[in-house]
Amino acid sequence: MKIIKKIIPWSHGETNAFCFLPEGNSKSVAIFSHGYTSHKDAILTWAIKLSQAGVVSILFDLPGHYLGTFSEIKKFEDFANDIHHIFRQSLDAFSNDFDFKARPNIILGGHSLGALLALKAAPLLSPSIIISVAHGLSLPGEMVVWDSPFFKETMEIREQLVSPALKPSNIFPWIQREQQALSLVNQKIVLIGGKDDLIVSEKRVMDLKNHLEKKNNRVTLEIVNKLPHNKPEMAASLIKKIVKESGLI
Repeated sequence: MKIIKKIIPWSHGETNAFCFLPEGNSKSVAIFSHGYTSHKDAILTWAIKLSQAGVVSILFDLPGHYLGTFSEIKKFEDFANDIHHIFRQSLDAFSNDFDFKARPNIILGGHSLGALLALKAAPLLSPSIIISVAHGLSLPGEMVVWDSPFFKETMEIREQLVSPALKPSNIFPWIQREQQALSLVNQKIVLIGGKDDLIVSEKRVMDLKNHLEKKNNRVTLEIVNKLPHNKPEMAASLIKKIVKESGLI
C-alpha cells in the first residue's frame, strides 16, 4: 500500500488529505469524511481496511477543524453552502495518482457530520453506495442531544477545536435543516449505528432510514452492540464487509 499526502484545494481554501493506493488494479474508490471537531485519523482504520482489500481510499480533514488542518472558515455560509463539494474536489485532486481501466465505482461515507456531508455529496458523484456511521435524524419538536447539560459541558472544550464560524450554535441547527432538505433519490445507503452510542440513538438512525426511504432510496440498517460515538474506528471491519458484499471489492 502506498499513501499519497497532499494539500488539496476546496471551494474556499485548502486542506490536508491522504490517498491510500493498494497494490494491483482497483475497481472502486472510497471517499470518507470525519465528524464534527474531529480529524481524518479518527477514521484511518476505514481507509486501511479497504485499501488492504484493494479499494483506493481518500481521507481529508474538514476545513476549520484544527485537529486536522490549521485553517479557518471565515464565514459559516461558505462551509454550509459548499463543504460537501470537497468529496468531488478530493477525488479530482488525486485523479492523476491512480489509473482505472474504466470509471471506478464510487463509495461515499462518513462519521456523524461527515455522514451528512456524504449524503449531500451523492448527487455530485453518483456513488454505488453511501455508508453513514453514527448519524441520525433529529425530528422537529424533539429534544436534541446538544440541548442536554452533558453535551453542552463537553462542547465548551470541543468548540475551541474548530473555527469560531463553526461554533455549535451555528452547526447543529444547520445539520437539522440539512437533514430535512436531503434530496437523494434511488440511492443505495447503509446506515450504521451503535446500541451504546449516547449521542445518536438507535431510534434516530431508524428515523433517518424512514426519512430516506420516502424517496425510493434503498436503505439498509446495521445496528451493532458496540460502536460508541467517539470510536468510529470500530466500524472499519463492518464497512469492509458491506463493501465486499456489495461487489465493490
